[in-house]
Amino acid sequence: MDCKFCNINDYVFIDRYSVAFLDNKPLFRGHLLLIPLEHYNNIFDIPYGILKKLSENTKLLSTALKNALNCDGILIINNNIISQSINHYHIHIIPRNHKDGLRGFMWPRIKYINDDEKSYYKNKIIEAINNIK
Repeated sequence: MDCKFCNINDYVFIDRYSVAFLDNKPLFRGHLLLIPLEHYNNIFDIPYGILKKLSENTKLLSTALKNALNCDGILIINNNIISQSINHYHIHIIPRNHKDGLRGFMWPRIKYINDDEKSYYKNKIIEAINNIK
């Protein structure tokens, strides 16, 4: 497999489960990528135990970024399949500041036509959750 994330050796953090490194094309300076050490393509492939560790490390790295850079907040993003540029599960941990110029990141939003349509989607999701459990 030819995965450029699987061979990262210039990192800011590593443990038994994951490694974090600076993004080569950061949205803002300090932008980190956190990946599992073992290769998983996306969230649908990754075991829950590894995902839990990544979540814990996301909080650790977010806190470290906030303290190191004195930024106002953190943006955490994870693309899966759509807009995923590298097929190795990764989490973007991005320092943010008020008035930093980032706009329109969440794309145009839509409204539900009415409460019936909203209930339809709610019930479909609840049913899928129950089927997974």
